[in-house]
Amino acid sequence: ETYAAVGGGAFFTYSSAYFEQADILGNTTTATTAGGGGGLYGYYYAAPAFTNTSLWNNAAFIAGAAAGGGVMFDATYAPASMAFTYSSLSENGTDPFRNTSSPVGADDNIEGATAYTDVSAESALDWDLTLGAGSALRNAGDPEIADAAGTRSDIGSRGGSSGDAW
Repeated sequence: ETYAAVGGGAFFTYSSAYFEQADILGNTTTATTAGGGGGLYGYYYAAPAFTNTSLWNNAAFIAGAAAGGGVMFDATYAPASMAFTYSSLSENGTDPFRNTSSPVGADDNIEGATAYTDVSAESALDWDLTLGAGSALRNAGDPEIADAAGTRSDIGSRGGSSGDAW
């Protein structure tokens, strides 16, 4: 626990990074006075873009209160933005989007059951992120991107042309 903690998964400033077929999962920030953005934090002209990305099970707390578990922007400085398309943003706490609106429902973004095969290990490095049969992420990605099997891409790192290589 620290005075301020931001961007458990990624922190962006003056950035226009592009993520495709990514998983940003299981991150938590905990601070006593300032911070937030358990999954992603945008600061001062940040403008990253995400396609076929799963933002799941992230959390952020300031003095015990939820603070932008999925995405948070610093409201003190110039506007920042993050663009999500064909992505899943789910289970990111009671305050998943701070100083920004939810992208769920726009640009083919969903909030659905991830149904990962196994996320029970203590370390996320040991999780099996293969999508189970009931996953809403299956065949929900950008239709212009095909999976290795030639079907519509899945959301997350297991989709796209190299998805079966994992």
